[in-house]
Amino acid sequence: MSSKHMKIVAGIGFCAIFALSLLPSAEAQPGQTRKSPKKSNVFKPAQELEQMMAGQKYLFGGIKAGILDETWDDAVIKAWILSEMANANQFQNAHADYKKLAGQMSEQCADLAKTLKKHDAKESMEKFSAIGKTCGSCHDQFGKKH
Repeated sequence: MSSKHMKIVAGIGFCAIFALSLLPSAEAQPGQTRKSPKKSNVFKPAQELEQMMAGQKYLFGGIKAGILDETWDDAVIKAWILSEMANANQFQNAHADYKKLAGQMSEQCADLAKTLKKHDAKESMEKFSAIGKTCGSCHDQFGKKH
């Protein structure tokens, strides 16, 4: 078979496979399309709450040191990571107030990260202190002091 004929046969084969892929599967009933398998959209934090709190405490201290030492880039990175950890922390407890406080902390950390980029120690420390108050409110309401 010539090269030209092989290309034609390959093209026909490709078109046939493509056309077959458009047909409903044997599982589908007449007049229905095949359903995709259900995917779980449930998020589960990788760490237990106590481990997560220890990590948050570490990052929180690192942010404070970054403000005091004016190591802004390091503080920015830690603020963004802490924002993500607080976001994940919302899934550690189903109580609406817990979720609200964790979400608030996440937003505050993201805002702090943006402020840290301006290298403004006074404003950064004010926002840092506000995050500490949010943490304290959550710990007062839901448990263990860290």
